[in-house]
Amino acid sequence: MDRRQVYSIFLKLLTLLGVTIVMAVMINSLFPVEREDDQAAQLAEHKAPQTISVTLMDLQPGEVQFVQWQGKSVAVLRRNNVPGDFVKGEPLNQQWRSVKAEYFVYFNSAGVAQCPLFLIAGEDQLKDTCSGILYDSSGRRLRGTGNALQIPPHYFADETTLVIGSWSGSQP
Repeated sequence: MDRRQVYSIFLKLLTLLGVTIVMAVMINSLFPVEREDDQAAQLAEHKAPQTISVTLMDLQPGEVQFVQWQGKSVAVLRRNNVPGDFVKGEPLNQQWRSVKAEYFVYFNSAGVAQCPLFLIAGEDQLKDTCSGILYDSSGRRLRGTGNALQIPPHYFADETTLVIGSWSGSQP
């Protein structure tokens, strides 16, 4: 047997193996199997949102505190400049996009790439680390293209305790 025949047989065997794998994947995709852990994940999605409590006692003006909620990074900014014309809204004050004048609660990611944001010291401005989009202390875009920052559901249980995951103290 010469070298050309060996290579030809080897190439045919590899092709047969590749076709077999592709066919197995295609046939397997026709018959999806729901596992117990998939069912548990689907049930968890339909439950009321999980809430977490965050103590903001040590958060100074101009600082940001980060927490994890449902696998996402949530940030709490304590504003340097508290708005004087703040009127409590239901559930948010529309002008300041906040429940409480001193604090701004937001998801710490923006844009398509979902890059983290950082606080520009002393200016109460947030900047996207990937695109350079600049946001004010209410999460509205100042420079660049994109949407305003998303706000998770939250409320204040007392003066220093923030609860993330619901707009009010009563769960549905």
